[in-house]
Amino acid sequence: MASGDFAIYPQPILSDIEFDMDGSLILGFMDRLGHQVGGVNYTPNYPDDDTMIQGQTGGDIIRVCNNGGKYELENNATCTSGSTAGKDKGQRSRQWRILLG
Repeated sequence: MASGDFAIYPQPILSDIEFDMDGSLILGFMDRLGHQVGGVNYTPNYPDDDTMIQGQTGGDIIRVCNNGGKYELENNATCTSGSTAGKDKGQRSRQWRILLG
């Protein structure tokens, strides 16, 4: 890709829901932009603009802990009921949580 232009516009899609043995939810999110732009594609202004852009996408897996029937988002890979291997490995990207409210 000669121009080196990138498209970044996170648009989360809830793409998977799993249930853990304790009833907690494991939510998978993907980025809609990847379906819109692809690896290398023309801008939305084509044919007036024939610049090639590369889509930069993200995703996340979030655990919603079941704490006695009350559901709460994990915090630092930790729930009231315990921790996962991700604890104290650094703060995960908050891009999806900000967009989801």
